[in-house]
Amino acid sequence: MSTKKIVSHSQAACISTILAAALFATGHLSAAEAQETNDLAIPEITVLGDSNKSSPLDYAPSVSEISGQRLSRKMKSTLGETLKNETGVNSSQFGPNASRPVIRGLDGERIRVLQNGTGVLDASATSQDHAIATDPLVIERIEIVRGPSVLMYGSSAVGGVVNVVLKRIPESKIDLVNGTFESRYSSNDNGRSMGVLVDGPISRAEKSWLFHIDGSMRGSDDYRAPVGGTITNSFNRTWNGALGTSFVREAGFAGISVANYNSQYGTVSEKAVNIDLRQQKYDFSGGLKDIGWFSSAKLKATLSNYQHQEIENGSVGTTFKNNGHEARVDLKQNRFGLLDGFVGLQKNFFLFDALGDEAFLPRTNNSSLAAFVFEEIDFGTFTSSLGARIEQTSVGSEVESANVTKFGASETKSYSATSAAVALSIKLSKINSLVFNSSYTERAPNYQELFANGAHIATGSFEIGDKTLSKEISRAVEVSLRTKAEMTTGTIGVFAQDFPNFVALSPTGATDAASGLPTFTYQAIPARLYGAEIEYRTLLASSDGSRSFGNGSLELEIKSDFVRGLNRQNGGSLPRMPALRESIGLNYKTDDYQADIEIQHSEKQSELATNERETNAYTLVNAGFSTLVHFDGMHMNLSARILNAFDSEARNHVSVLKETAPLPGRSFNLSAQVLF
Repeated sequence: MSTKKIVSHSQAACISTILAAALFATGHLSAAEAQETNDLAIPEITVLGDSNKSSPLDYAPSVSEISGQRLSRKMKSTLGETLKNETGVNSSQFGPNASRPVIRGLDGERIRVLQNGTGVLDASATSQDHAIATDPLVIERIEIVRGPSVLMYGSSAVGGVVNVVLKRIPESKIDLVNGTFESRYSSNDNGRSMGVLVDGPISRAEKSWLFHIDGSMRGSDDYRAPVGGTITNSFNRTWNGALGTSFVREAGFAGISVANYNSQYGTVSEKAVNIDLRQQKYDFSGGLKDIGWFSSAKLKATLSNYQHQEIENGSVGTTFKNNGHEARVDLKQNRFGLLDGFVGLQKNFFLFDALGDEAFLPRTNNSSLAAFVFEEIDFGTFTSSLGARIEQTSVGSEVESANVTKFGASETKSYSATSAAVALSIKLSKINSLVFNSSYTERAPNYQELFANGAHIATGSFEIGDKTLSKEISRAVEVSLRTKAEMTTGTIGVFAQDFPNFVALSPTGATDAASGLPTFTYQAIPARLYGAEIEYRTLLASSDGSRSFGNGSLELEIKSDFVRGLNRQNGGSLPRMPALRESIGLNYKTDDYQADIEIQHSEKQSELATNERETNAYTLVNAGFSTLVHFDGMHMNLSARILNAFDSEARNHVSVLKETAPLPGRSFNLSAQVLF
């Protein structure tokens, strides 16, 4: 881990605290210099670790990255909640423990969540109550990508890609052992979390062999809402750890890591049901430089064993299993004239199984094989990007004789999907750029959309799949104006996405006799999503120029986003569409401390699907202060924040639990981060 990246890590892991202390005490650790991340500065955009672009202004696809102190301030207990206030991003918010990102109104399988470029291989896309098997405490940065480059990572990424970066396999040499220890507390839910991360060479003499250790422990009680008081069964207990090692030379690297993730949490929707989640992951990553026509080649492979059990009153009701693997090869070609890009292959397989009385899915085997290409042509004033993907997908049910009446006979569905996307960036001036994105995607229906048939208690519905579903097709366009100046950065854009056959879970109006739940069926409907986004940051005052403001700088940030989803079959709205949002924030920073305040407002959502209810407008005020304390050989970052300062009632229209689980009330949060 580069010493310049240490402050960027809001990572932790208490299983190695004793080791870290021992290494430091015996002189094996050298303190890294703390380097604060300037919030205004546009970070280096790595586009899932593969691009050398230095600015979103230079890169046609829509890309954003969260790291450093911005990530530390935004960090919550789940990935969805951590990202929910990013422009264009919301959260499915199934209580405080299970939450996936929702991008421009799309969620589930249409948003691909990755860990270091390969799939998380959990069950989070199956149901809103299933957690993503990643703890934000150990994340170095998060990349949100849309546009042509998403086709390198799956045709299901219709709405975009969220890539979580954890540096568990070091890819470059590290001279000295270094790391981070962090502890956090939140008053609303009595939340506690802590841990440590350590990277370094295995021996002083030979620094080609490197090691990595990380892990975290997290616990919280039931949280309190402004209305309704304590939200029963919203507790959480999570712990995870990982070990990694790699061999690094100038010509390349190779390494492996082993990770274990465990979480026990309440489901909120069912007061007597808890989930016990366990996942073991084995990762391999290797790369070579300068091989023939290619400047680099990288191989990544992930093997996962995942299981979670839904436990009611001490007895296991339903068990979900997902065992599988994913592998990919990325080849970065040598620049040829104006042409630069990647080609690659991706293979994915997983066996998904649901066992128990409440299992609403049969056992399924799922596989895909894909080839992709991403190319960019730089003409100076004009830059064009092109992505294309060909994917063969197979989804098969394996139905035991006892379940044939419920799920039908075993059968396999196969699909060939072809997708393409193109983008054009036009430099209008040194600081302004106009960007056009357009895409055509084909997505094969997943096992749930095809084979579901049963009561889904967590969402309060009886789900019925449709084995006759064909590929889902979408056509999307986006236009944005971007600016990057010395004191100001900003983006304003509009987008639209048409689906001739959007696969939606639609109410039938009937009720299942056995369960008493309303019946929903997966069916293809014509749909359209459109909206607009704006993000603007500027330095109002700085200590290094004419706009002086004491010893520091004052930054203003304004954001707003809007999306509308139309059911073109009946003229109504798609369900759970995010409301119009606006936010404004001020951030004052010096070399040693930082203070910020943010006002977030969500408008009333009155554009409703069938059987939906309006969600009232709400306003949240958050504020924080942090200071950097210097010691001999280490640095400590102390932070205090207040969230929802006025204890306002707030409900997320995207959440299926908006009526029963409002957003948390006022909370005082404390954190301490030690950098060595």
